[in-house]
Amino acid sequence: MAKTTTRTILKKYGQKPLCSGGARSYYRCRHPGCGFKAIVDRNIDGAILVRRQGNASPSCTDSHEIPMTSNH
Repeated sequence: MAKTTTRTILKKYGQKPLCSGGARSYYRCRHPGCGFKAIVDRNIDGAILVRRQGNASPSCTDSHEIPMTSNH
């Protein structure tokens, strides 16, 4: 039987507008017990600032890639 790999993805759990006209999005890992979170600021010029918070649990094998498309 082939070994399957489950890829945990970050779940967006909130968004709010910024005074500059951009948006701030909040993400967290879907893996149970993982404390990884990220805050992503996007301004109207397309610049992106990513702040990571918390630590991934040892059992979490996700790479914690931040979605960089504007439709997230």
